[in-house]
Amino acid sequence: MVDKLKGLGKYSKFLVAALTVVLAGLASVYGDNQYVQLAIGIAGALGVYAVPNRQVK
Repeated sequence: MVDKLKGLGKYSKFLVAALTVVLAGLASVYGDNQYVQLAIGIAGALGVYAVPNRQVK
């Protein structure tokens, strides 16, 4: 199982961004609080920023 997850490393930025879009969509449907949506957007941006890029050799 862990070996399969290691292969997802190259897609980590995409997965974090996709999760953010899903969470923002759910927040807009189920939450009327604009601060919740803002917090989800910021968390997603920080998640994408925190994932390091691969170094090109």
